[in-house]
Amino acid sequence: MVPSRIVSHALILLSFPTETFEMRKISIKQIPVGPFQVLTYLVACLQTRHSVIIDPAGDEDKLLTLIQTEGLRVKYILNTHGHADHVLGNPYITDFILEL
Repeated sequence: MVPSRIVSHALILLSFPTETFEMRKISIKQIPVGPFQVLTYLVACLQTRHSVIIDPAGDEDKLLTLIQTEGLRVKYILNTHGHADHVLGNPYITDFILEL
């Protein structure tokens, strides 16, 4: 289980390797990607398989393989901020989403 703390109903993940934290209805995967090992998050509803991807910052093929393997339907791409090391994968992931 990923060490975490709840602060005002927000889940803050404290570990850095690839981790999965699952509650009863939600899965949160933390994936280090790209040359700077930026943390990308894949948050999914375990019932509907709808998901969001946060900061897709590289290794897009790795991320898309994970999305397909898990049978997820990415509904949104979220970025914590606009630095290149956090948004590099946006166009590639967007093209994938639009093809579904």
